[in-house]
Amino acid sequence: MAKGEIIVTNLQHQLQKLDQHSGSSWDNAQLELKDFRNQMILLIDRVKDLESRGGK
Repeated sequence: MAKGEIIVTNLQHQLQKLDQHSGSSWDNAQLELKDFRNQMILLIDRVKDLESRGGK
């Protein structure tokens, strides 16, 4: 599995966790949002890396 696919899969799992815990404590929601934000940053960095290589 390509690194980008792994990141997307991780993001899908994060979204599922956020959906499941939408009614849970604020602390848990903040931790999950922080984790999701970090995953988004990784994805953006990966896309930039791919673009710099000409999409390969």
